[in-house]
Amino acid sequence: MSSFPQSYLFSIHDIPDAGRGVVAIEHISTRTHLLTAAEPYVNVILHEYQREVCAYCFAYNAGRNHPIRNNEIGSSFCSDKCRAKFLELVEDDGIEALKALHAFTKGKPEPTAETPDQGEVTPPTEEDISAAWDVAEHTATSIRAARTGSMRSKADSKLLRAAQSGPVSKSVLSLLLSGILYRRLSASRWSYFESLVPDPRPYKSSAQLETHVRSYLQLLTLVSTSLLPMATTEICMTMASRDSWNSFGIRSTEDGGDEFFGWGVWPGASFWNHSCDPNIGKERVGRAWKFWAAKEIMEGDELCISYLGGEEKELSVEERRRRLRATWGFECRCRKCYVEERATNIASNG
Repeated sequence: MSSFPQSYLFSIHDIPDAGRGVVAIEHISTRTHLLTAAEPYVNVILHEYQREVCAYCFAYNAGRNHPIRNNEIGSSFCSDKCRAKFLELVEDDGIEALKALHAFTKGKPEPTAETPDQGEVTPPTEEDISAAWDVAEHTATSIRAARTGSMRSKADSKLLRAAQSGPVSKSVLSLLLSGILYRRLSASRWSYFESLVPDPRPYKSSAQLETHVRSYLQLLTLVSTSLLPMATTEICMTMASRDSWNSFGIRSTEDGGDEFFGWGVWPGASFWNHSCDPNIGKERVGRAWKFWAAKEIMEGDELCISYLGGEEKELSVEERRRRLRATWGFECRCRKCYVEERATNIASNG
């Protein structure tokens, strides 16, 4: 399948200083539907929301538990239809993995993110990341051998117990498992995911890198042996590097998005660049993201969404740039920022 969304209205181009972007190839009228990204390839619902958010369609029950609960996998659903679709999607070995994951994490607190007292945390380098995952792969090879061998020795059991030790990050474990299950579902769709622009340094700290590596090794001890071929360091590194720059927040849709309860990656929706004055509107409808022209668009114009979820309307150029640098790692140079920055400079110079 193609790695890019297809449309007679737009095409994907290289954009100077912005990677790839979407450009109109003809005039587009306001409110024209542009794209529906049907489902996430990887996603996670934060543990504290798993009773209030449907595991399939992400419907939020405004602080109340959903009526349908699967206690074996720790997920809730808004309807029998959503429960059936979810179980069909993950298949039997996915259900067993979810059961094992829920049993393993039940009652264990999510580690608190460490914040330094002074200065900024330096993200691990590409060399640091590669070295950490190389060490993980060596351990992973031993875990696979222990899981698939005909006889489990005392040394094997000790290895598996050691791999399960340490803090447990429910969100990272859930994210990695969701990607492994989707990779099992379709190799061709996974290649679409791999085509997204990667962040070569996706971990904000060495602690975050260690959490991902530890979670991967823990997951290897939990999933069924049929999933072990999909549970590789390569797939986990792909998830981290694509998740960093391409994820969309999963928020409540009824109250303007006040509640943030997870995130996911919809590859078809990841080609829009950002503008603080976006010409593309977006809305999550169930599992899908829908995009339309928020204003009239001329041929040759770049099609952009806001990464700030509407908050760009209230923030100053300095505040917008600070948030975008912190989360997505770029300095916004859209026309709105340019005009406001110029006006500020003129005013300050008298």
